[in-house]
Amino acid sequence: AFGLVVAVPMLVTYHALRNHAESIMREVEERALAFISAASSRAGGQRGGEAAGEARSREEAAGRWEESMPAGSEETSLAD
Repeated sequence: AFGLVVAVPMLVTYHALRNHAESIMREVEERALAFISAASSRAGGQRGGEAAGEARSREEAAGRWEESMPAGSEETSLAD
C-alpha cells in the first residue's frame, strides 16, 4: 500500500512535468523558426525564400513524424 501512496503522485508529477517540458520545447522551436524566417527575409537574397521553404518542410515532416507515433509509445518505453 505504501508503494502506491508514493507511486501514484510521482506518476502524476512526472506526466505534468513532461507535458510542461514539451510545451516549452514547442515554444522554443516556434520562436526559432520565426527568428530564422525574419532573419532570412531581412537578408533579402534568393536564399531567403529557400530558407523559409526549408523551415516549413522540416515543420511538416516533424508533424508527420509525431502523427505516425503510436499513442502510448513514449510511456511504455520510459516505464521499462
